[in-house]
Amino acid sequence: MKKLIFIFLLFVSLGSIAQTIKSSTIGAGGATVNSQGKYYSHVIGQQSISGTSSKNGVTLRQGFKQPNFLVKSIKKSGLDIKIEEVNPITYTIFPNPFKEKFTIKFSQKSVSDSYVVLYDLGGNVIFEKTYPGDIDEINVSSLSQIRVGNYILNIVYKGKPFSANLIKEL
Repeated sequence: MKKLIFIFLLFVSLGSIAQTIKSSTIGAGGATVNSQGKYYSHVIGQQSISGTSSKNGVTLRQGFKQPNFLVKSIKKSGLDIKIEEVNPITYTIFPNPFKEKFTIKFSQKSVSDSYVVLYDLGGNVIFEKTYPGDIDEINVSSLSQIRVGNYILNIVYKGKPFSANLIKEL
C-alpha cells in the first residue's frame, strides 16, 4: 500500500511541472552587420526545417532567424526612429563580467534620449530606462539580485541600436 501511495504522489508531483517556450536560434555561427544604415543578420548551419505553425495564440517558426532583442528594444523604446541619421556614438561597457553594476561610456555626449534595456537569454526584461540627452556615461547599478549568467544589453540612440553581451558573475 505504501508503494502505491508513493507512486501516486510521484505521478501527481511530476504532472504539476510546467514548461515554457522561449525564443531561440541554434546555429554554428552567424553575424549582424550594419551597412549603409541597414542592419543585416544571418545564421549559419541552423538546425531546423522551415515552416510556421500557430495554435492557441502561440506561433512556432523554424528555418529562419527570428526577430531578436534589438527589434524588441527599438519597438519598446518609443523613440523616433530616423534611419537616415548616422549614430556618431560608440559605447564601451565595463566591467564585463560585472558583479553588481556596470558603466556604459559614450564616445561623446548624447544630444537626444538613449533607451537602455538589459535582457536575460530568455527575452525577459531585467532592467530598462530611458535617459535624457546631454550625457556621456550611464551607471547601471543594483543588479546584485539577478542570477549569474549571460545577458544582452541594447542601447537605442537616434534610432540606431547597439547590442552587447554582458556576463554577471558572483
